[in-house]
Amino acid sequence: MAYDPAQARLFVADRGLVSVIDVLVDRCLGSVDIGNGVDQITINPHNHHLYTANGGSRNLSVIDILSLQPLGEQGTGPSGDGVAADPTTSMVYVIVGRAGIIAAYHDP
Repeated sequence: MAYDPAQARLFVADRGLVSVIDVLVDRCLGSVDIGNGVDQITINPHNHHLYTANGGSRNLSVIDILSLQPLGEQGTGPSGDGVAADPTTSMVYVIVGRAGIIAAYHDP
C-alpha cells in the first residue's frame, strides 16, 4: 500500500492490479493493470508517479497518480522485489534479490 496525502488517495496493489481509493469519500476510483507478483509500491510526490516492483513479471510498472494512467514498464531482471523513489533526483531504485544488485532508473 501507498498513500498520497495531497490527493487523499490510497493505492493498494494485489494480483496484477493497483486499486485506487479516495479516502475522503470512501470510494474506489478504479484499478490499473500492473505486472504479476507485486512485492512493493512507492510514490514519488514530486512527479506524481507510483512505482510497483513486480517480481513475477520481472518489471517495474509506472503509473501517473493524477490521471490514473499507466505510463509504462521497465524490465528489472529476475525477482525485482523492493522499490524506493527519491523525489529530489527522480531516481527509482529496485532491489533485484536473486542477482544481488540494486537497479537504478531515472524517471524524467
